[in-house]
Amino acid sequence: MTSAKGFFFLGVFFLVSVSVFCANVSVLIVETGIKNGSPERNGEITGLWESGLMDVFFDAGHIVTNATAFAIEEKPRLLPGEIQSCIFEAEDGDVDYFILGYLNYDPETLVAAGVSETPRPVTMNFELYQVKAQRKIWTQRVELSKAAVSKKEELLRVKRAARSLIVHLGDAI
Repeated sequence: MTSAKGFFFLGVFFLVSVSVFCANVSVLIVETGIKNGSPERNGEITGLWESGLMDVFFDAGHIVTNATAFAIEEKPRLLPGEIQSCIFEAEDGDVDYFILGYLNYDPETLVAAGVSETPRPVTMNFELYQVKAQRKIWTQRVELSKAAVSKKEELLRVKRAARSLIVHLGDAI
């Protein structure tokens, strides 16, 4: 009788664990306000945002991929071809959600920073897309400090933003 109860609870555990929500998520960070290949690009901050987002989603049990970050001169009103192709690739790869993060630099800040200082982005705008339905389900803007902060502080900011995005994955179901 004890083994029958054990099998019953094992079966219930299996059914509950299979029903837990897990999504395929792809992340793309686009730097705006600077040119692709420009010496002003701050790959360290971009990489921190990209890996921080991916870590939070992975730790929450999601399957996470990324597209290669790149820069454009200004944030577009409509998605440019490079971003659309990343979303199409995500759809071909059975990705459920696509996170587009615009890491925005202020061109005036770049000029003021000169060569000696590493430029810092001023805002991060997120757009969360449900890939199969081809619709935007959430947007979020994060104000960033113009003053340099430690990597630890920046990573905490990234993780806070990522956690606020995660809760919206279930909204689209």
